[in-house]
Amino acid sequence: MNARNEENVRAILRENGRTFWLASFFLPKASAEKATDLYAFCRIADDLADDYQPGNEAKLESLSRFFSKASDSLVGFSEWQQALFIRVRANTRSLQACVALIEGIQSDLDEAQFTEDRELLRYAYSVAGTVGIVMAELMQSKSEAATYHAIDLGVAMQLTNIARDVLEDAQRGRRYIPCATPVASIALGERDEAVKASIVSVITLSKAYYRSGLAGLLYLPRIVRPCIYIMARTYSEIGAEILRNRIEWSGPRSVVSPLRKTWIVFSSLPYCLWLLVKKSPTVSFSTHEKSLHVELNELPGINH
Repeated sequence: MNARNEENVRAILRENGRTFWLASFFLPKASAEKATDLYAFCRIADDLADDYQPGNEAKLESLSRFFSKASDSLVGFSEWQQALFIRVRANTRSLQACVALIEGIQSDLDEAQFTEDRELLRYAYSVAGTVGIVMAELMQSKSEAATYHAIDLGVAMQLTNIARDVLEDAQRGRRYIPCATPVASIALGERDEAVKASIVSVITLSKAYYRSGLAGLLYLPRIVRPCIYIMARTYSEIGAEILRNRIEWSGPRSVVSPLRKTWIVFSSLPYCLWLLVKKSPTVSFSTHEKSLHVELNELPGINH
């Protein structure tokens, strides 16, 4: 990868994924590069739905065909983006998860009005649990259990996104929080206790998936565990910040301040040291709770 292309990829991470950018400093260089590529691929694909322009449907379909290996051509992407996608496909065995991710993003081109946790969880799996599958592979996990927990961490982080972005999503015609409040009312920022109650429910649900995601760190190689732990702790803090702000969903986004991120990093160091020395469980041993995947039946990589 030439220097210009590398800087384009790194810029996506710095500008859109500050939490992962911070955590990536705790990864070995080769793992950090592959993870950064994966993040950039996900961001570019996601922006095709969030920053819609005519022709984006064709771009997403081109990506889907490319990652399913139905085609080697990439329509409408710049040279550096094509080089990025080629690297991601070459470094990834879990292409089925990449295709499922793209399908989830394609669904964002339609209006979403969820009313049940099942819809929410399956969507979170498609756009983030799938990323967990690929990330576990890139981190050189050798355990199937690691994949289960990685899915859960991806789901948890997407649930955090959904709880944080209620207003922004509604303004795009989407309601991912399961409730009956009209999307138009949410988009106008109208106060509604049902919306607040649903946000609390989503944050509560995310905690079970964060617990599982963190429990799976021991199935990963020791050297990558601290990065994932710090990233998960920092991201889960967004949910805590929403609750501290009394769920003021119609105002500015809840964010974790740089000072608090610094505190999370330093307070995490003792546990990170423990993660570095703790032996992995035996291959046949799994702590994963199957109940977390009940609503994800028949999706790739789940714990049946």
